[in-house]
Amino acid sequence: MTGLIFLWYLVTTPTDRIVCNLWVREIPDRNMLMQSCGFFEATGYRLDVVPLGGKAVACSRPGDMLPVIEDECHLPQSLDQYVIRIVWPKFTELVCSVAVEHEGPPTRGEIQEKCGEGLLLQIDSGSVIAKYVGSQPKPLAVPPTVCEAASLPAGFGLYDQAPDVESLWTDEPLTWLAGRMIWFGMIRPACAGGRSGLDPETLAANGCGMAAASAALLAWQNQFNADIYRAASAYKVPARLIKRIIAVESQYWPTWSNTRGEAGMLQVSQNGVDVLLRYDAGLDPAYPKRPLDQQYWKRLEVLQVLACAGCSLTQTVEHMHLTIPIYARLLAAYRCRAVEINPALAGADAWRQAVIDYNGNKDYLAKVEL
Repeated sequence: MTGLIFLWYLVTTPTDRIVCNLWVREIPDRNMLMQSCGFFEATGYRLDVVPLGGKAVACSRPGDMLPVIEDECHLPQSLDQYVIRIVWPKFTELVCSVAVEHEGPPTRGEIQEKCGEGLLLQIDSGSVIAKYVGSQPKPLAVPPTVCEAASLPAGFGLYDQAPDVESLWTDEPLTWLAGRMIWFGMIRPACAGGRSGLDPETLAANGCGMAAASAALLAWQNQFNADIYRAASAYKVPARLIKRIIAVESQYWPTWSNTRGEAGMLQVSQNGVDVLLRYDAGLDPAYPKRPLDQQYWKRLEVLQVLACAGCSLTQTVEHMHLTIPIYARLLAAYRCRAVEINPALAGADAWRQAVIDYNGNKDYLAKVEL
């Protein structure tokens, strides 16, 4: 068996996962589900109705019964006295991967070295299990990248390289981000009439909420500036472009997620990781030659790193500081892909095409360049 490594993935045992909480005055429509939870339909999920301030579930129904939840649950109070919790039943996620050079499961020492002592405790408690996913050739020497990174002109444009960290400072009125901070109790607005500072339909901050969140909003959206600048300089990616796409995709909220499996503040998809692994040979040189199932697991592994599986909000924020270089490498990979497809592209035009390709929609470029 020389020349092979054996892949094991440590995955959680099936459990219910809270995907989204809705505090509303009326049954949410498709638009509200998209704005608040990142998806259009609740079909396939379970709905738990929980009284505000309480823990016991008042009612539980299949997700496709959302339009009639009030009638089905016979709620004694108005809907805004409850939280509709959308739950993903029997959710299983990848929490760590271990590659070994021997047949059979990884040893406790190998798991501890790669995943930490904490995961061993989870294995002992039965909350995490090891799953064998196949073997692969040992990694080859790192081949050259598809295209060399192009030097960027210094300047203050979106596709220039920022001259310093301070030039990345922004003051955007991000109502959805402010809404998240209010929802999670980081900000407690004192609004007239006992209102929460949130729009009950979108859960974005209203005028009162935005006024209360002003200082915290500035600090939050600029806390990643130094990480963005370092990563952008290292991989020759426009720093403002990285920050702008983060703002468009997630408004700097690290736990934003949706049912399409996108992860991280850049909302990276399976297709995005595929481009990253094909055009950044330093991450996994053997990726293009792997069987399709192993490619899938490798992409999932990257997405789980970006999502910080099992982390608290504080841990996720700390982890996001460390994942900024992946975003820089991802955008560099998309630029490489754009130039490979059309060698005539150069400068800002190459980056514009990379932005379009990243989202797959030309209208997306207008949002980023706004």
